[in-house]
Amino acid sequence: MKTFIHFNRFLRLAAFVCALLCSACSSDASTEGPISGVHTLKSGNSFTYHVYATGLDSAVVPGSDTTLSAIVNRTSLSIEGKSNVMEILQGPDTTYFAEANDSSFAVLQNPIGITSGVAIPGIWVSFNPAFNGKTLYDSTLDGMISGMPAKIHTSIVTNYLGKDAVTIGGAVLSIYKFSKVVTVVVTIMGQDYTTIVTVNNNYAPSLGYLTLHNTKTSSNSDRSPVPNGINYSLLQSYSL
Repeated sequence: MKTFIHFNRFLRLAAFVCALLCSACSSDASTEGPISGVHTLKSGNSFTYHVYATGLDSAVVPGSDTTLSAIVNRTSLSIEGKSNVMEILQGPDTTYFAEANDSSFAVLQNPIGITSGVAIPGIWVSFNPAFNGKTLYDSTLDGMISGMPAKIHTSIVTNYLGKDAVTIGGAVLSIYKFSKVVTVVVTIMGQDYTTIVTVNNNYAPSLGYLTLHNTKTSSNSDRSPVPNGINYSLLQSYSL
């Protein structure tokens, strides 16, 4: 008889997904013509996003469709070894954004608790065309889940997906497309349970911020406390 292990706290996925989230950006309808150059974020800059969630079948989750504003709260901070860090508030979430230039940027990923005594440490994640396929973190640790010994392998890989353009509020914006893939494999009694979180970010240098931020969660454990699905943040407008 097959025994299915109930991962009631498997990866603490609720906190896991929240820790992976970043933020996003856009343009006012009054903006005319294409925007070029690199914008340096300033206190008070704001970005309004269309936010919603779907299942992996693309069906919208009832009650998830809304708008959220991301506001630059503070600038020129020094955090975790980086200077000139921007603090951006979006609802209950805080994003630390740095090193934004003509094609790349960095975001501080908070520590991600997996199980007691096992966590992915807080690290700066750099999104850069030169870092396509770069492994930023790779670790295998022993831990306990539901009172049973487990081997836990975690990795973070960034990818560059190419350059593109989007039109927001009548303005044509050049964007650079990136992804971050966080993979956690928990092995118990020879059985692997895999959770993959893929974060897609589209960065517009002319805004100094993101035009799209999607997070897709997929797990082969149907006992996971967080369902498989995708969270979307799509830039609608901005004020610089």
